[in-house]
Amino acid sequence: MKSVSTERWSLYVDGSCLGNQNVDASTPAAWAVVVVTGDTGLGRGSGELHEEFADVVITDPTQEDFIGAEVGSNNTAELCGFAAALRWLLIEGGENPAVVRADSRVLENMIKNSADAMDGSGTISVEKRTQSNRMIVLIKDTGRGITQADQRKIFEPGFTSKSRGWGLGLSLAKRIIEEYHGGKLTLEQSIPGEGTTFKISLPIA
Repeated sequence: MKSVSTERWSLYVDGSCLGNQNVDASTPAAWAVVVVTGDTGLGRGSGELHEEFADVVITDPTQEDFIGAEVGSNNTAELCGFAAALRWLLIEGGENPAVVRADSRVLENMIKNSADAMDGSGTISVEKRTQSNRMIVLIKDTGRGITQADQRKIFEPGFTSKSRGWGLGLSLAKRIIEEYHGGKLTLEQSIPGEGTTFKISLPIA
């Protein structure tokens, strides 16, 4: 590992598969993560490459690096890359501020929303599994939770419980998942003071 920088980390994540139609456990898929410092966003600025790493999507549950991807697809590749980026930040990122940039605007918005809810400390976990012909993704945080009154409004454009922001993150994520990918984004559970779980359901093929 290179010496730890004191600047903000920018982690760029991408993932893809061969074809992305009629996918199964044998479909080749891979992800990559690039870690940059001094980046002002979307590759602009005087950024310097700090580290890069990549791997294939593991679909064999008997392998040590298996994290739940039962098929090779664009979605599972991006999620595996995102999980690898978060793992890098936890192990090697130190106390530096960080931003993770991915092709998946949905994941960016969901993870940022969870991080904001934790007020600087806590745990975010991303779990995935297959159910019939759909991929299920659970995004859990140990943040402050959502009140019953707010749970009815969280997907409305412009609604926010934060002191700053436009309140578009969850509504945009829901629109992308449901209108462009034929999936569903729902609030699975939220307990004030304990945390929140969102559920994403996406068609595999």
